[in-house]
Amino acid sequence: MVLAAIYFLVDADLRGRGQADLKLDSQSFGAKLRAWIRSLPPYPTLALFSVPVIILEPSRLLRHLWLRPASS
Repeated sequence: MVLAAIYFLVDADLRGRGQADLKLDSQSFGAKLRAWIRSLPPYPTLALFSVPVIILEPSRLLRHLWLRPASS
C-alpha cells in the first residue's frame, strides 16, 4: 500500500510539471531503462515484471471485497 501511495504521489507530481520538460528527461531515461531491461537474463526480467503484480494484485482483491454491495 505504501509503494502504491508513493507511485500515485510521484505520478501526480509529474503530471503537474510541463510536458516539454518531461519529454527531454524521459527520452534519455527511457533509452537507458530499455537498454538495461534488454540486458537482463530471463529470470531477473520475469522478477522485474512480476513483483509489482504480486504486490498490487492483493490490493485489487481487497478493493473488490470492500466495495462489494451489502447484501439485503
